Amino acid sequence: GYPQSAIKGRNILGADSSQDTAATWISHAGTTHDSMGNLVSSGGRVLAVTSIANSLEKARDLSYLRLANIELQGSHHRTDIGYRAL
Repeated sequence: GYPQSAIKGRNILGADSSQDTAATWISHAGTTHDSMGNLVSSGGRVLAVTSIANSLEKARDLSYLRLANIELQGSHHRTDIGYRAL
C-alpha cells in the first residue's frame, strides 16, 4: 500500500475479530477472503486498529499492543499515534 502500489492477496494473520474486545477492535478496509477462507489484503489501507481507554496514552498503548500481533508481509503502520496530544 501507500506510498507504493498495493499488493493484493497477501495473507493477514492475527486480525480476525475473535481477538477484538470492547476496548480494542479492528476495522477492515482493504481486506477480503481468498478461496481457502484466509484473510488477505485487497487494497491499500488494509485495516485500522481502534482503542478506547481512560487516557489517550492507554488507548494508544492498547492499539500498539494489538498491532504487534498482526502479521502482513510488507506492511507498515503509524508510529505517531497521539504524539501531538501526548
